[in-house]
Amino acid sequence: MDLNSKSVEEKIRQYRVFKSCSQSTLIGLCEVANHPMSQARLCALASGFSGGIGGTFDEGTCGALTGALIALGFLEDDEIYGVKMSIRELASKIKLKKYDDFPVTCDASEPRSIAELREYGIKATRAKKGPGSVEFGENWLDDLEAIVIDSKRTPNTAREFENIDYQTDRDGNTISKLEDKDNHSIDATRYALENEMKVKNNIQVFK
Repeated sequence: MDLNSKSVEEKIRQYRVFKSCSQSTLIGLCEVANHPMSQARLCALASGFSGGIGGTFDEGTCGALTGALIALGFLEDDEIYGVKMSIRELASKIKLKKYDDFPVTCDASEPRSIAELREYGIKATRAKKGPGSVEFGENWLDDLEAIVIDSKRTPNTAREFENIDYQTDRDGNTISKLEDKDNHSIDATRYALENEMKVKNNIQVFK
């Protein structure tokens, strides 16, 4: 997936001549990423954000920002998923899909796996972790207006998000923490978006 900034800028500028900021940004990003959704459908999705949310214009949220956020939900468009997959096999699959030019954020509790991925030429980095970081990431995802997942391209990610539930305490009361099972793709989503998350409630692990 090529998201070269120059290509994206050119596409957005091209569509901005006759479409709103939200529409041109969404279409430009998705076209460069080769997303299969039609231009008409993308236009319809972004039309409500033209002129800022609720037509607030300069006083509200820029349409270009909302268009980019919609695209962010769409562009989780591939996955490498497996049980007991070796690091060598994982590195091979990453290279086969030509993702080895992109940083791969990994679970920080697996330093040996990260080191081995690097030996195979993968740009593996450690996820940022700290007190409350998991709950913070889960709450950040839960607070999004929408998480749009292509179930054909990423079936395991879609399944996990559809089936996950919150934990309960001893009395059966729901607590604000997701169940810690069958959630590998959800964890991967948190890692991938960690730089988009902001500091909140004194949690210092995100920008």
